[in-house]
Amino acid sequence: MDYIIGPTTLAMLPIADMVYQTKILDRSGTYYSKHTCRDLLNAACLRSGASYRGKRDAIRSLLNLKQNVPIPLCFKQGICAIPSGSPQKWECVWYFYAHIKDFRHQDKQTLLIFHNHESLLINCSVYQTQQQIMRAGHILSSFQLLQQET
Repeated sequence: MDYIIGPTTLAMLPIADMVYQTKILDRSGTYYSKHTCRDLLNAACLRSGASYRGKRDAIRSLLNLKQNVPIPLCFKQGICAIPSGSPQKWECVWYFYAHIKDFRHQDKQTLLIFHNHESLLINCSVYQTQQQIMRAGHILSSFQLLQQET
């Protein structure tokens, strides 16, 4: 892998390019990867002991979530990737829970505002964005509590 998702990753966007498949917004700059968003997410999941599919299935089962499931990558650092829509669709943008400062309605879409004052317009309603951010927070807090109990 050329880029490793970590605590400074803000968002990943699919791009149509002859060489690159993903544009990555990071606190330290913008990067491009030859790998898809899903490949980068799966690599990050595997580094923490489970595949993308395994984490998705666990979250769906334990918390009774059906679709567009946020994927926790590291509970200790609060790294949780949130899909803007169906991960099965090419246009799905992934943004990261810990970096969201605010969001607002803009032209039937949502403008995400990150803590570093960068912003990103996603094709998703404000209501759906709010629901996804709440889901991600619920996932992180639920699993942090589970880890404390063991």
